[in-house]
Amino acid sequence: MKISTLFYTIRQGFANIFRNKWYSLASIATISACLFLFGLFYAIVVNFQSIVMKAYGDADSHGAADRGDRADDSPAGGSV
Repeated sequence: MKISTLFYTIRQGFANIFRNKWYSLASIATISACLFLFGLFYAIVVNFQSIVMKAYGDADSHGAADRGDRADDSPAGGSV
C-alpha cells in the first residue's frame, strides 16, 4: 500500500466520523456501556471470590483448632 493511499483512507475515515455524528456517538455509547457492564461483572466476581477464599481460610484454621486434631497434638508425635 502506498503512503498516499494510507493518508487518503485515514482522511476519509475522519470525514465519515464527522459526517455521521449520531452513529459515531451511538457506537461510542454502546462500547462504553459494554465496558462498564463487564467491569461491574468482573468486580462482583472478584469480590465474591475474595469472600469465599476468606471464609474458606477462616473455616480451615478455626476448624482444626476447635477439633483438636492438629498433627502436633497427637500422642504419636505427629505421625498417624
